[in-house]
Amino acid sequence: MNVLFSDIASEKMLDIAEFIDNINSPGAGDRWIEKFVDYIAEYARLNHVQWPLCRNKNLEAKSYSCLIYKNWVIAFKIEENEFRVYDLIYGSLLE
Repeated sequence: MNVLFSDIASEKMLDIAEFIDNINSPGAGDRWIEKFVDYIAEYARLNHVQWPLCRNKNLEAKSYSCLIYKNWVIAFKIEENEFRVYDLIYGSLLE
């Protein structure tokens, strides 16, 4: 199954990587993105799974399912045999 990232999710990944680079050594952000994408790819391979909707009411209203990566909530949908990541939200920022 292909993994696609929305513009919002892509921008947030780059912002997170930049932040990580600023507090760690250069390249740490790129490594974070690699691990993050690998994590999502592992779940995308489970194409036979019926994912429940997110528990957060705002995300559920958009029919998103959620995964957790460290402290990040990954809002996604599976559409047309594609694992589409729509948003990344730091867990403590959810209502």
